[in-house]
Amino acid sequence: EEVVAALKKVNDLKQQEYEAEFNFDIRSENPNLQTIYNIFSQCVFNVNTKLDKENKRCQVYWNIFYKDTDCGNFAFYGDFERLTLQSVFLGPKTFYFELKDLNRLAQEHFGLQLRIEDYLPVLFEIDEKTRREIETAIWDFYTKYYQDKITAGDQAVKLSVIENNREKKITCKELLLQMDQSAFEETSELFRIMLANPALRTLIKDKITQLLSIAQQNGDLATWPITAEEILAFRDQLDATLDQLLAGMLTGFTAAKTEIPQFFAFNGKILIDRKGFWRQMTASHTMQMTEAKTGEEVLFKVALKQSLINPGQKLTFSPFPAAEAINVGRLSAQEWKNLSQEISRNFLGQFSSNPLFQDLISLFIQ
Repeated sequence: EEVVAALKKVNDLKQQEYEAEFNFDIRSENPNLQTIYNIFSQCVFNVNTKLDKENKRCQVYWNIFYKDTDCGNFAFYGDFERLTLQSVFLGPKTFYFELKDLNRLAQEHFGLQLRIEDYLPVLFEIDEKTRREIETAIWDFYTKYYQDKITAGDQAVKLSVIENNREKKITCKELLLQMDQSAFEETSELFRIMLANPALRTLIKDKITQLLSIAQQNGDLATWPITAEEILAFRDQLDATLDQLLAGMLTGFTAAKTEIPQFFAFNGKILIDRKGFWRQMTASHTMQMTEAKTGEEVLFKVALKQSLINPGQKLTFSPFPAAEAINVGRLSAQEWKNLSQEISRNFLGQFSSNPLFQDLISLFIQ
């Protein structure tokens, strides 16, 4: 109950920021594969995620470190107006796509009329009552799911955090998390709860009705290869469709039980601060599996640390470089060709300067 309450408290924040760091350690009986695994086992992945639920925008930074050297990144930003991507693998330019250009592209390439600015708000809007009903079903599942997997630690823990650009130490309660193979089987219940949830099904049906109404009012539907009657028939058959999907997924989970690893362990520590916020989880995940075709044993370990950053504080979104920004929604066919060639050259350039690529190439040459 304490963990679920702490997660609820974080979920209710209008603005959220997380940092995560993880790395792999893979052991194989195959010496050729092991040399490749050794390289990837020296990689550390850092992810920073910012989510502004109030203004419907998000930002994700992903960095790859190899032997303590920054060997690549992906940076993504999205809101109701544009999607932006930047990566060293793509070159020095920043690429963005304005969502309003979907209207023109749909008309030019498919002959469809589409006013995306009218549809997006409807897709993301959800009334408070429905949202709470769906979330309550999820929280009830996790309360039951974790009840025999979490125990209290022996003492309070000091955690170093950055708040208002200053480092400080906060006191947290430590909870211990332990899971084995049975935890995998129990996750199927979450899919059943979600797909069978009456509030979620009603929400989907309402969204279909609203989107259809907008399409008819705008005149968009007249250009679509589907009729209003077909859309309404799909809505009216949604319960049967989801029941069929759920049955197939549960059958898949049952079949997957025979493929559960010989060894599965997930051990973690969860820190909850004095205000009741979930602040950090460190965990190690170990699986031992047998490769189906060769029969060789593979031991797979993941070390993970995830932290909540500055709860309750206003987020600052990092600007992307504007001088080299490319609007991909406005490129001609020739400009796309030139751009793809430029990206290919930039990517190939990584083979001569990126330590991770250099070690992989040396390995394959050997």
